[in-house]
Amino acid sequence: MAELQAKITPGLQEYLTAIYRLQRKGKAVGVKELADELDVTLPSVIDALKRLSKAGLVNYNRYSKVTLTENGEKSAILIINKEEIFYEFLRGILG
Repeated sequence: MAELQAKITPGLQEYLTAIYRLQRKGKAVGVKELADELDVTLPSVIDALKRLSKAGLVNYNRYSKVTLTENGEKSAILIINKEEIFYEFLRGILG
């Protein structure tokens, strides 16, 4: 899993965590919903989803909703946890 994390760019991590957060809110995640959430273009979303799908992190088919694979969900949770630890660290230092 750590090796896979190293291969996921920060940009793709944003997509992964956005999908996770939208799914946790009970929303069906499509290309348009993801583009709106991240304020990016539809072609950017499609490109990212293809790359995440190739990495085995999302289930993506044209004209269907996006879901995280088991590895995708684990990766998203790991990324979110790391972000939260970092923010807590900064809050402790900066007050």
